[in-house]
Amino acid sequence: MLSQRFLTYVQQTSNLCIHQLGEQLLSPTLIFPNVRTVTLTQCTSKGISRILTPRIFPNLKAVHYLSANPGQLDIYKRFQSVQWLFPNGQYLFYKCMMEEGIGRIENRLIRTYIHHYRKTEGRLQINVPWYGVQYGHIYRAHLHHYLQNQHRIITTEYDIDDAPSSVVNPFEHYTHFECGDASVSLHEFMQQKMEREFFDALMEEDKKRLSY
Repeated sequence: MLSQRFLTYVQQTSNLCIHQLGEQLLSPTLIFPNVRTVTLTQCTSKGISRILTPRIFPNLKAVHYLSANPGQLDIYKRFQSVQWLFPNGQYLFYKCMMEEGIGRIENRLIRTYIHHYRKTEGRLQINVPWYGVQYGHIYRAHLHHYLQNQHRIITTEYDIDDAPSSVVNPFEHYTHFECGDASVSLHEFMQQKMEREFFDALMEEDKKRLSY
């Protein structure tokens, strides 16, 4: 059962965040005609290959890519005139797409969508456009339920989205500290650390899949 708030978001948003999609079932009637940008966070190659199709996204204009190997390196050929954005990291797929003139690096892509991530915690918070900051595992559960049952969704009048409506940054009252020879804000330092950890985790998962 999904909240009406979530249902409104997923049906009307122009930027849909697909989080940790793998081999989950998809509704045979699944379609997002309003989506112009799809953001793929921590999705597997099977998940990306199954959902990133013109049938599901008939009006797609951009892919914000926060995942690793898509499985099919020329997956971009499924669409015409779609812009791909990648995080600032060394990865063969990103490099190939840029060499083809199809994608480009966006330095702030990770922090745009990943609100909080620490590898030691094993959980993250994602910033979902037009929906707010959400706990990743809860958003994933609601999203996957919708992807599988779009044609027979039951809603509730209650907002069951167990999400942090207001996330307090514990570092917001600090100004600057010395990091090497440069004086940078503590918030910026933590943002960069989070980006590195998130990207490293993507690469680690990719290596695990390749070793199977």
